[in-house]
Amino acid sequence: MDKRRKRIFIITIEIEDQVWDYEIGQIVTIPVISNNEYNAALTFEDRHCGSEYPSYSILKVYDTLNSFLFMPDLKSKTLI
Repeated sequence: MDKRRKRIFIITIEIEDQVWDYEIGQIVTIPVISNNEYNAALTFEDRHCGSEYPSYSILKVYDTLNSFLFMPDLKSKTLI
């Protein structure tokens, strides 16, 4: 598989503020579609910054390229 193609990355963050329903130290995982780890982190930070989100720190960006038996169909309009 070509590593330049878009794929799913799992980003793990730790919450640093007690805001809304979040607790300090809470670990949250978020899927992001991107073509590499660096761009996945930038995409996540770009979409999840501002006063409506709690402060967080990124703990890990996990590449799912070789993790699945079948590659998810990112062009599909439906979720199974």
